[in-house]
Amino acid sequence: MGKSGRFHRFAHAPTLLPAIPGISRSHQINVRTYVHRDGLPGVWFFSLDANNPLAVWAARLGYRLAFFHARMHVAEDGGVVAFHSERTDESSARATFDAAWRLGDTLPGTQIGTLDFFLLERYVLYSGTKDHLLRTHIHHRP
Repeated sequence: MGKSGRFHRFAHAPTLLPAIPGISRSHQINVRTYVHRDGLPGVWFFSLDANNPLAVWAARLGYRLAFFHARMHVAEDGGVVAFHSERTDESSARATFDAAWRLGDTLPGTQIGTLDFFLLERYVLYSGTKDHLLRTHIHHRP
């Protein structure tokens, strides 16, 4: 989010591939923890909700992620962003989330060794089952 006051949807491309129309753009919300494996810091997602059914399907199949479909609405009015998510996936427990925040100035880049760096600069995704761990590099702007 920048000074322009625009709120941007999540956009992610599979590793080494360009964004895929119909899959790569969606609103998302997640519950995650921060992990280290073999000295590589990364994230482990307990659950992810997205409003794009194709992205949900691809993430479940390709990365074994606990991804669920949800209805989501994001609106910006006068520098205030309102976000609503309601999980609609029948294979999961019900979940809803509502939040609103005021956009501020663009934050500076993170510095190595800071809490912001620890929380934001994660470039490895861990997933899998109890018998098979997957590790995938995530490519995104710092």
